[in-house]
Amino acid sequence: MSIRLTEAHRQAIGAHGEQAYPYECCGLLLGRMRDGVKVVQEIKPVNNARLDSPRNR
Repeated sequence: MSIRLTEAHRQAIGAHGEQAYPYECCGLLLGRMRDGVKVVQEIKPVNNARLDSPRNR
């Protein structure tokens, strides 16, 4: 099974990681299954709930 991302999705993930650096970041990939492929339709950056060690990756 594979996941399909657009270039805009890849750039958004990279930008979120760069913005959060040097801390760990996380997010959600939202989408649908189409013919056995997970197709991402939306990316949601979220705050990391773990506060005790934000630099762990």
